[in-house]
Amino acid sequence: MKGNRMRVCEMSVLGPTVAGERAPDAGALVAHPQQDVAEVIAVLRLSGLGCLAVVEDGVVVGAITEQDVVRALARDDADIRDDVRCRLARHRGLGRWTVTVRGGDVVLTGPTPDPVECIAVTAIAGSVVGVTGTRFTGHSPLKQGQFSAGA
Repeated sequence: MKGNRMRVCEMSVLGPTVAGERAPDAGALVAHPQQDVAEVIAVLRLSGLGCLAVVEDGVVVGAITEQDVVRALARDDADIRDDVRCRLARHRGLGRWTVTVRGGDVVLTGPTPDPVECIAVTAIAGSVVGVTGTRFTGHSPLKQGQFSAGA
């Protein structure tokens, strides 16, 4: 689950108490985009919370529930592959990648990407539910005008 790693904010699960009651403005329990999925599930179960806010650099960027995690992990590799292909095809020039998926790990084969393209392709592939990681391999230059939507 390396691609879906998250870190739980280091705050007390129960927060400070006042006369035996939890203070309303006690610290919040949050997840970070790079936190381990198993940690998220454990925190959700142990805390009894229905969801955690996902916070990056002090900004809420989303929320995650245990059902979100289960749904993401239950996706079939073929469905993930098709979604990645579709999203890459929507962006001019990025649809030329051959996409394979095993256990949620996306492997992109194609011409050697420049650094900006690598970031863009990785972000697009990573936005697909169920993707656990993205990597490039077996770079082979395509002839000009050649298009590869994948196997």
